[in-house]
Amino acid sequence: MTKTISARIDDTLHSMVTDEANQEGITVNEKLKGMLNNHFNVEGKKEISQSLKADENFEESIFKLDKKQAQQNNNLKEIFKILDRLSDRISENEVKILESVYQQIKNHENHFKHDMKCIGNGLRCNSS
Repeated sequence: MTKTISARIDDTLHSMVTDEANQEGITVNEKLKGMLNNHFNVEGKKEISQSLKADENFEESIFKLDKKQAQQNNNLKEIFKILDRLSDRISENEVKILESVYQQIKNHENHFKHDMKCIGNGLRCNSS
């Protein structure tokens, strides 16, 4: 069983199809049927080809993702090393600050010859 397809096309496209059909010695109907068959046969072959390419692309994509993951893991290791060094430096600075505060308290005690008492959350000088 055959079906009829109708399409509105502009004059230029109509002339191109008609000219090709005439050059080949066939009717416009035969030319259009051939064009449609070629299109769908090529599309079928493209689908198979694309499926094979998709498999290859999939494997390549997995390889690229693995490579990116490895690079990200390396980057994270470097970041953690930097964070460890920063943490150590912060701790060193905190110790230095506490030592400096302690030394200032000792200097104050020695200068004014009295003791500092801890009251609540702060220090209070008990000198008169």
